[in-house]
Amino acid sequence: MGKRVLILILFFYSAFVFSSVRVFLQKEGNFSLYASLKKSNGIKLVIRTDSSVSKKSILIGFANSRKAKIRYRRSLRTKTFYIRYEDLKDRYKKIVLKKLFPRDYIRSGYYYHKVRYKGAESLWRVAVWFTGNGMNYKIIKKINKLRKNSLYYKSTVKIPEKLLLTFLKNKNKTVRNRVVSSSTSKKPVLEYGKDKQGEYAIYRLKKGEALYSAVVVRFTGRLDADSVMELAFEIAKRSGIKDVTNIPIGYPIKIPLKYLLPEYKPKNSKEYKQYAEDIKESEILANKQKIEKTKDLEGVYIILDPGHGGIDTGAMYNGVWEDDYMYDIVCRVKQALETKTKAFVISTVYDKSSGYRVFNKKKLKLDRDEYLMTTPQFNLNSRLTTRVGLNLRWYLANYLNSKRIKSGIPPSKIIFISFHADALYKKVRGTMVYIPYAGLYRKKVSHATKTYLKYYEVRVKPVYRFTKKEVQVSEGLSRKLAYLIVNNLKKNNIPVHTEKPVREFIFRRKYAKPFVPAVIRYNKVMIKMLIEVANLKNKKDAGNISDPNFREKFAQTIVQSLLEFYAKK
Repeated sequence: MGKRVLILILFFYSAFVFSSVRVFLQKEGNFSLYASLKKSNGIKLVIRTDSSVSKKSILIGFANSRKAKIRYRRSLRTKTFYIRYEDLKDRYKKIVLKKLFPRDYIRSGYYYHKVRYKGAESLWRVAVWFTGNGMNYKIIKKINKLRKNSLYYKSTVKIPEKLLLTFLKNKNKTVRNRVVSSSTSKKPVLEYGKDKQGEYAIYRLKKGEALYSAVVVRFTGRLDADSVMELAFEIAKRSGIKDVTNIPIGYPIKIPLKYLLPEYKPKNSKEYKQYAEDIKESEILANKQKIEKTKDLEGVYIILDPGHGGIDTGAMYNGVWEDDYMYDIVCRVKQALETKTKAFVISTVYDKSSGYRVFNKKKLKLDRDEYLMTTPQFNLNSRLTTRVGLNLRWYLANYLNSKRIKSGIPPSKIIFISFHADALYKKVRGTMVYIPYAGLYRKKVSHATKTYLKYYEVRVKPVYRFTKKEVQVSEGLSRKLAYLIVNNLKKNNIPVHTEKPVREFIFRRKYAKPFVPAVIRYNKVMIKMLIEVANLKNKKDAGNISDPNFREKFAQTIVQSLLEFYAKK
């Protein structure tokens, strides 16, 4: 009799154990996640965190709807939140199912579920958990030829793949059926919402990421230090973050929609649609444009433009400055092209004291005797350098472009590259390439004033007109060469900006509108770009610029890329 009682006790205890379990899922920052499965109320997510976390934060972070019901229990130092499986975001549903049912698998169009918990699993619940709709139990019951709605412990239930929740479907099959470009497939996931303060996007920080670089720089395109810092604190305040240096992994960070780059805005937004259409159209038109291939760049005309000069030294940080160091890189590119290829090369700037000599030393001389090669030459020591000198560069490029086209050179065999070094947020590093953007083109541009008309290149043609199609072709071809350069820089172990190395426009201030640098925006050369070789506020980047070996390596990579771009197959 005693043995029978003991057996009955053990039976009921085992049934209780199997129908009431709690499984540890993972830890995200100060959130500890558990899956709870009970016979009475099914699956729930249990979230343990510190007492400062609000119910609203949990709702935003874990629930798929604001109407989701969340219970919580509070102790002196911690809070424990409970949220139903049905109310979870897909990301957490996937984690829960994987941990609770690790032996499930998908094969030949069916998902095979193994029953693990006595009394806690029924056809209805399985239909809810795996398909999102309890009424699908009828189909599952019919396919498995079951008589009852209850499920036996250790039995296997097969569910048609077409009924499954999206995140459970066979990934390989899904990828084969759709075309995904490399640029969009790696995009970080954003969620979108709206509150009293307006529309926003949510991003969840991953391990090793910081608010400044992983959120502000990546999603808003702001790069200069002041804008990054200012916007980071605004986003932190909006997200309820008190300490920006101690944000938990997975914490939902709210980014006001107005600051997002167009490619990160909701796909149904006007800005995203316009941006996507512009990019697509530029690539289609560029593919239609014939590029005459040639050996050793024979017949290719290359205009090199070293940024700044004279009284305008450009960015100056960590013992190096933009002017002379960029001029040295241009001299190296010019020397390599003239000795290794058959290209015709011209520089927009000339240094009277050193000519086009290359200097193999870390500390260059800060001189100011550079001239812009206009007719007559424009002295870059002039107080008009930053305004008039800037516009004379594209006037000069347009004149040279027109002259070469008239002599019989195809427009696609003329290249313009402007070399610069940036001064950005100190943690940003690596090369970035800016190309023209058709979404910001101007139909007409002119500087027909006395100051400009002194120069022959302006007098010949003071007014330039652009069509959108012309700029779209230029954008598409320039993008092709830009990515080729970026890929070769990576192969040669030269740092490249991690988030978006090829960009169509720049933001210089928090509230500023995007713009394209004038030297390429008003430039009629078909293939053109502005290369920011490095960020001088970053010590490692500045160290690279001061190293003559790095400058030589960078110059050789540019030449290598040009050779590949025009090489015959």
